[in-house]
Amino acid sequence: INKITANYPIDTSSNDSITFTVKKAPQPNLVITKTPKYQEITKGNIVTFTINISNNGTGTAYNLTLNDTLAYDYPEFENMNLTPTFNNTIGDLQPGNSTIITVKFNTSNAYVNSNYTNVVKVVGHKDNETGDIILKTDTANVFINLPPEPSYPKLRITKCVNTSPVNVNDLPSATNWHNFFTCPQDDKSDSKIIIKNYSKNSTLCFRVTIENIGNANIYNVTFYDILPKGFIPYNEYHNNRINEKREEMYSSASVYSYYICANITENASYGWNMNYVHTEGYYLNSTGGYEKTYDEGDVQMYIPEPPDYPKLNVTKTANQSSVITGENVTFIINVTNYGNSTSFNTTFEDIINLNYTYINITGDITNVIINHPPNYTLIIGNLGDISVNESKTFNIILTIGSTVQAMFLRANVITAYGHYNNATGDVVSGTDDEWINITKKKICYPTLSVIKTADVLQIVIGENTTINYTITLNNTGTCIAYNITIKDTLPNGFTTNDNLTFYLDNLTNGSAVTYNIIVYSNIQMNEGDALNKVDVEFRAENMSGEKSRSSITKTIPIVKKEPNLIVTKTPTNDVNIAVGDTINFTIIVNNTGTGTAYNITI
Repeated sequence: INKITANYPIDTSSNDSITFTVKKAPQPNLVITKTPKYQEITKGNIVTFTINISNNGTGTAYNLTLNDTLAYDYPEFENMNLTPTFNNTIGDLQPGNSTIITVKFNTSNAYVNSNYTNVVKVVGHKDNETGDIILKTDTANVFINLPPEPSYPKLRITKCVNTSPVNVNDLPSATNWHNFFTCPQDDKSDSKIIIKNYSKNSTLCFRVTIENIGNANIYNVTFYDILPKGFIPYNEYHNNRINEKREEMYSSASVYSYYICANITENASYGWNMNYVHTEGYYLNSTGGYEKTYDEGDVQMYIPEPPDYPKLNVTKTANQSSVITGENVTFIINVTNYGNSTSFNTTFEDIINLNYTYINITGDITNVIINHPPNYTLIIGNLGDISVNESKTFNIILTIGSTVQAMFLRANVITAYGHYNNATGDVVSGTDDEWINITKKKICYPTLSVIKTADVLQIVIGENTTINYTITLNNTGTCIAYNITIKDTLPNGFTTNDNLTFYLDNLTNGSAVTYNIIVYSNIQMNEGDALNKVDVEFRAENMSGEKSRSSITKTIPIVKKEPNLIVTKTPTNDVNIAVGDTINFTIIVNNTGTGTAYNITI
């Protein structure tokens, strides 16, 4: 309170007067803005905000501290600033001054299809370094978009065999293999290459060609070869699983070929024999991580059975020719003996690419064993004895892995082995492969929007206030949202008897759900903003897949309990009146403040 005294006489008959103004003590007035208010960022990029803190009051704001909560509330954001963005000391801010702070965050681990509400809080003191606390807030939103579909590489491996046995003495030298023979174009068909004039202890040669026909480089390319039983490799190869390695294959440019020559020993099977080859490598995806790419190839050779031997015909088909990643596929295998004697102790071996997950096997089989050699899964089972013209049928159920690139062909190779005359006699075999087209699943992302309202406009310090909050969650997208968690975070000084976390199994597109929370304010609160935040976490696929977020805030100002009188005086009749007439005035006194004005004199 300022006391003012006028110590000179005033002649009431003159127009002299004295005017004075009583001012309040100097007070800071902090204004916080965070921009841009809304931006869309592709996952993996840097998101940047600018925070402007201004003191528009008449007094100093002391001991200011900045709390940007993006990386604090959401650990999937990486702080890219040299200083922390939470509990960052700014210091004092004089009247009329401002400070600008830029904050940056890496979004490589952020959830896609997500709206993040980023809250900035500035805490300071009035009057002195330990005076009344000031709390001011502002918010900005960032939406994380899906990264673009990456440029895929595409491995293609083809394998062929020379069409007649080779004399081992005619093999090229170690440095002259390149043009030993070439393969016709492999179209992944079911055509089988027949080797005529077969005799044991002869030699055949395979040519393997690996290409990158895609639009991205492939790194650490590895390929391996599984020769049929009884085929023993020559030259530098010494076992049936043959490995080669190339460091890098460039997009649409790299081609690599090699040869394997093998002796067909007395232990080889009569009938159809399958040679399987696999290649894999790594490519960079859109977020800088490495993913695998694959391809397979095979070639089949026929060794004629003696007339009185069993002959195994194997067919392998899928219940669908095109499958989406994550779905199940069933392979139907039929083994028929169309020879002239019983196939004793018949077994099978099924080679499954690692991108399949084994689920179950049913049918005419016993003693199933699942093995996991490097780079593939091997299913082994027993079919027992198969009489002439008898068939055995069984099904293998697999799940397609989610890491397969779009538009891939996957090979599944099976070989059945039987015995002539008894359970340990000469071996006969039959084989088949099945190719299916695999398409990478396109995820349909739901869009959830959150609305939060309150039934009060402000909270007065010193008064107990009851606030009714309403949270409305809308699915405005085109697909179902699953595994939804709604979490409400109250400001300091607020209490409630209601739940602050809600769970919802799913929310169909076009639907909405509403929750109500009754909250009570404490009479001892700091002046500033009461910011209440709602975070929603959900998935596009039930119990699996990447998470998404949506969030919103509701701010209610907290003000001191003080009156604010506004007086208006107006004549009720025309101001142009004659001398001697009566003038009627209307005086209106309004209290637009937050506290009662006492002992008013007009």
